[in-house]
Amino acid sequence: MVLPRPWLSLYSTAARGFEPPTPGQYLEDERALVHADNSSVEAGAKAHLLGARLALTGAVYGIRRTNVPEAQTSGFYRQIGEGTSRGIEAALHGSLVRGLGIDAGYAWTRTEITRDVAGFIGRELPNAPRHKANVWVRDRFPEGRLDHLTLATGVVHVSNRFLASDNGTIAPAYTRLDASVSYELVGPRLTLVAAVQNVTNVRYVTSGAGVGLWAGAPRQVAFQITSSF
Repeated sequence: MVLPRPWLSLYSTAARGFEPPTPGQYLEDERALVHADNSSVEAGAKAHLLGARLALTGAVYGIRRTNVPEAQTSGFYRQIGEGTSRGIEAALHGSLVRGLGIDAGYAWTRTEITRDVAGFIGRELPNAPRHKANVWVRDRFPEGRLDHLTLATGVVHVSNRFLASDNGTIAPAYTRLDASVSYELVGPRLTLVAAVQNVTNVRYVTSGAGVGLWAGAPRQVAFQITSSF
């Protein structure tokens, strides 16, 4: 990592490793999956803007994985010989004005099967969307009776993606709206939070195996109480 300017940092990383198979996953001949090797390189920059109120991060990366597990509709798995992923990521975090915060991110990914005994070389890896984006905005009331109240809303978008290595079935893109409200109680350091996921109760698919689909969760409401001391 280097800092050419006080507000700008540049970095690069490289890593190699392996990933053991998940317990309970088996090939069709009932043998356990082989561990997956992986290597990755990444380079990026991070800048602090508007007097360090905003942090902007950008990166490019490349990943290579062997023995990529792919779920089958039969409940078993097969392993793709080798797959690569290349892409860019950008993220924004901070506060635009007093009390108004923002978190946003975007990722573009291009995947390719580079080695496969089933003959799907050149196809895209399953369940790998080309585009992913999210925006989360928080508004904390600065003064008055509502100065302990924070409202937040977020949008998540995932583009369409192939559900299997043959690239024959496509899961459609979806956009999901989430929201939350929190209130800090006076006296004990207690915070009450109510969060709603999938506010509009949209129906969407998160992933799949061949022609089998896994649906996203319908509207969910959760309540939470936290304390700090």
